[in-house]
Amino acid sequence: MMSTGNAKEPSPENLAPAPTPSQPKGCGEHTIKSGDTFWQIAQDKGVDVSAIQAANPGVKAGELKVGQKINIPCSGGELSGQL
Repeated sequence: MMSTGNAKEPSPENLAPAPTPSQPKGCGEHTIKSGDTFWQIAQDKGVDVSAIQAANPGVKAGELKVGQKINIPCSGGELSGQL
């Protein structure tokens, strides 16, 4: 006779989730909030202002509007997704 002992079968509840690739801090899209500036967004996202400007041709820094969506490049300058 074989004893099963205290060993438990693996189940979805006790398995660690598979790691997912994390996106660098700055990558993606940002929705403009009241008081946002390219400089403040660049500081928050860890990217250069010039990189944000380059990722958003035609968007004037002094004319940001609440609710407007802008691209935020990854720290290396590439975009994770284009609007």
